[in-house]
Amino acid sequence: MADRMFELRAFYVSTSYLSCIVAIAIAPFTIGHFLRRCTVRLFYELSTKFLSEPLKDTSSLETRTEIFRPAMESTGVLVSYTYGEGRLSESYGSSGILIDHNWILTHGSLMKPAIFRNTSILNFVDLLTPGEIIEIPENISCQLNFQISEDRASDPEEPQDIHQAEGCAVAAWKCPLLKDTLENVFLTWSFDKLSESNRILLPVFLLVQLQDIQGNGSTVREVLERLHSILVTPGRGQNIEVQATPFGNPVFIHSVARGVVSNIIGSHKSVILTDANAVPGCEGGPVYMIRNNSEKILCGMVIAPLSWCRGEWVDYTFVANLKPSLERILENHGTQELIEKDSKEQDSKLAVLLDKSVLVVKCGAGWGSGILLDKKTGTILTCSHVVKEAPRSRIKVLHRSNCEKGGGTSTWARLIYRTPDGKPYDVAVLKVDPGEISPTLVDIAIGTDPVQRGE
Repeated sequence: MADRMFELRAFYVSTSYLSCIVAIAIAPFTIGHFLRRCTVRLFYELSTKFLSEPLKDTSSLETRTEIFRPAMESTGVLVSYTYGEGRLSESYGSSGILIDHNWILTHGSLMKPAIFRNTSILNFVDLLTPGEIIEIPENISCQLNFQISEDRASDPEEPQDIHQAEGCAVAAWKCPLLKDTLENVFLTWSFDKLSESNRILLPVFLLVQLQDIQGNGSTVREVLERLHSILVTPGRGQNIEVQATPFGNPVFIHSVARGVVSNIIGSHKSVILTDANAVPGCEGGPVYMIRNNSEKILCGMVIAPLSWCRGEWVDYTFVANLKPSLERILENHGTQELIEKDSKEQDSKLAVLLDKSVLVVKCGAGWGSGILLDKKTGTILTCSHVVKEAPRSRIKVLHRSNCEKGGGTSTWARLIYRTPDGKPYDVAVLKVDPGEISPTLVDIAIGTDPVQRGE
């Protein structure tokens, strides 16, 4: 009977996964992001519900405990643990970065289930001084013991080759740059629909030391200094890759998603926004910048895969820019001359071109982007819903001529045409006085070749 129940449970989980995977895959071709958001949430709930208990039969999963990788060859890993006791125990996992022989860097959101059940962990996080690396007290660290899993399979077509080790959280810090950015730029944003506790953990990092694995005797500061030396800050428009374990589920270990750097904002450019897809469980995963020669260089860590602004889901993944974040921490601990050369990558040519053609359009409570189609006539193209309050409200067009200092110009526009509400295309045409257009603006280049699949 027990075997029969196990089979039924396994069948239910596998068919549920298959249904969700199919729905996620076809969503862009059916009803778009709404369905994909719903299926991602459903998939997350199923994953939490049916995979919360550790698998009893692991005979098909080969595991080894040994030194993971050479120093500074960073890679994504799964960091998991079990909390609660007896039948109430549950497993929780998210992603992390193997940054040295026996050191893992991960995100504070890994502690989310623990702080609900243990006020001592919550108090510890609350009392973290921004900018200070704090050694985790023994009464806290004993509750933060993790299992680290790494897939060493060299070919995606090969079966998983999981290597595992035990680890314990030894140090934590609250990044002052992230804290300042979240409180000033994203104060009204939400990063967890179910609980606001996630906001407390967003600027927090954890350093985990592997146990029973030979290290090189490095201190926390030495490990972070070596990590800092290989980091780079990407430019806008550059290609990046997220490496993580979606839903904290070992089935999906070492998954990758690619996108571009949409923007780098906040205090000391501490937050990278990207369209690379991420879901719960990807927090702590490494983000790599991909150069033209396909070289991958570590640049960030996923801190928030989902976000909402004014109650509306925003299709951005939030990434901590590790270079400035570590600089601030190491400077506070007496490290001088962290780097001899500028590690900031230039914005892509496409991003630079778009800066000269893209504007901000405001109309009443609505706002959005616009593009300069013809500078000679002052013709601007935007979306119809952006200017739906016209002509009751005037339309203002703004252009930032200096994004770093926040400078820019603005002018009034008149509505020439907009698609009626409820009709396809959602297009509006505006006109401004050509003499009031910033001299730094140029017409956007319109392609003449048809778009190819995969571009």
